[in-house]
Amino acid sequence: MTYPPEPPWEGPGNPFQRWVSTAGALLFRPEASYAAMTPGPAGPSIVYAALGLVAAEVASSLPMLGLSSLAGIMSSGPGLGMLATFGLMLVGAIVGLALTMAVLTTLTHGLLIISGGAPGGFSQTVRAIAYGYGSAAPGLLLPYCGWPLFAVSGTVSAAFGLAALHRIGLARAVVALLVPSFVSAAIVVALLAAALANARF
Repeated sequence: MTYPPEPPWEGPGNPFQRWVSTAGALLFRPEASYAAMTPGPAGPSIVYAALGLVAAEVASSLPMLGLSSLAGIMSSGPGLGMLATFGLMLVGAIVGLALTMAVLTTLTHGLLIISGGAPGGFSQTVRAIAYGYGSAAPGLLLPYCGWPLFAVSGTVSAAFGLAALHRIGLARAVVALLVPSFVSAAIVVALLAAALANARF
């Protein structure tokens, strides 16, 4: 099977079909799909990831929105206030996810440089991570297992992307992705523990 030098998202056609085709290729055939890619600008991959992640966040929040609206109607309480709170929470989740991806990309690229170089440059690190985790965004729609599925499938796809676009070993790409992820998780856990400890006193 011959793979195009750019993902379907960067070609012509219906945007929805291009997004689905790209996600399918990079999730289920990541090694061959990324290997066929030629270096390109990071812009299209950022738009791709933003659309997927925002759509997944909004769609996964709709049941909570329905329950909040129903609760407001039944209690005859301030429904608009509940909706405003929900909206702020949704915006906060989207902004937090965007910041997490930005920090992960920066730390991963820095680790690649330290551990032997990133021949493709920062733009190719952005492409690999944006396409990898953007393609995994539909996993966020699943209850309970959505976030773990998103994290694992996104990391696998992004690792193949880093290896192919930078022409490095897959093991180094995996380490470059996982170390910043574990460090970020440790920082979050430490901050939460500190906040809980302060709340007791």
